[in-house]
Amino acid sequence: NPGSVESGVMIEIKATGAATNPRVYHQNTDSYFKVNTSLQSGDVLYIDTRVDHKQVTRIRSGAKTNMIASRDLGSSWLTMEPGENVYVLSASSGVSNLTCHISSITNLEGV
Repeated sequence: NPGSVESGVMIEIKATGAATNPRVYHQNTDSYFKVNTSLQSGDVLYIDTRVDHKQVTRIRSGAKTNMIASRDLGSSWLTMEPGENVYVLSASSGVSNLTCHISSITNLEGV
């Protein structure tokens, strides 16, 4: 994060096969975001943690499903800290069938 303040992130998890309970762990803050769900090949899970944009959505066969109720109770709305950030993707099963892309918008603190 080249900005001077933390910002929310947009997480995209794509499934190429079966997987359950995907979890993104942020090593910098020792926090995670986990969705208690089963994914199938072709599913895309979007997690948006930006202020005023918080949502969890699954797209399966073109149909969008609100998955916010499947958010694990211990989950935190992840942020990206200024500087280098390290995230780790895991799952209860099928993690090798998942790919993850994380992006953010640079926020600068000003006067």
